[in-house]
Amino acid sequence: MTIYWRKYDKDEREAKKRREVEERKKRKEDEEIREANRQQRKLNYLLTQTELFSYFIAKKMEGATDISPPATTSAALASGIPLLLFWFFSNRHLF
Repeated sequence: MTIYWRKYDKDEREAKKRREVEERKKRKEDEEIREANRQQRKLNYLLTQTELFSYFIAKKMEGATDISPPATTSAALASGIPLLLFWFFSNRHLF
């Protein structure tokens, strides 16, 4: 009879270990899915902000077409233009 209970206890321990391993796998998969979704939301947010920024800059450029961009970064800094705007003006052919 003791052999039966030893085997029963051993089977219970093994089943418990299997359940714990499966639960860890499931948690890990869920975490990976959550992280992928978070990164996707972050990327979408950045793209939206970039599109909004380029839209407003384009609108501003329509009103001030006679403005010529500075030729160099140091000229941009000396004139008080932020580097992001300097980059935009010098790379507007990309848009």
